[in-house]
Amino acid sequence: MFRPQTPDEIEHMTQSNTKLSSPVLLAAALLLGACGANLAPVLNVNSSPIVTRFGSNVSAAQVRGAIVVALATRGWTIQAENGARITAAVSAGGHSASVNIDYSPTVYSITYQSSSPGLLYDGHEIHRRYNKWVERLRRTIVIELARLDGAAPVGTP
Repeated sequence: MFRPQTPDEIEHMTQSNTKLSSPVLLAAALLLGACGANLAPVLNVNSSPIVTRFGSNVSAAQVRGAIVVALATRGWTIQAENGARITAAVSAGGHSASVNIDYSPTVYSITYQSSSPGLLYDGHEIHRRYNKWVERLRRTIVIELARLDGAAPVGTP
């Protein structure tokens, strides 16, 4: 049978529910935050200047060669080439991604193309692992470009 509750009983129940729900809410918030904590804005490298050690001019073929060496060094594979664009992919830990690399004798760009569902790309953000892959590739391209001064294009005798 239902009996009316006293104000003291109601207050005690409210406090008990609050004490119970606070840890549950905190745990839920932490769990949701942890899921999103590994997401970051997609890293694209836009029109990065070609910088060589002594500032010499280089050809598009030399830039391409430096990019190809950097891709191989970092474990990326070339999927396609169309003019001054290389489409490359990397796969590790059950995840994969592909990028377009556009280049000229003066600048290069690395742009997101696609990724596996596990990298959680939503149109703006992606798992930080992708950004680490792109940043390491960018740094390796910079190193390879610096080696171009005074050298013949990669792949020429």
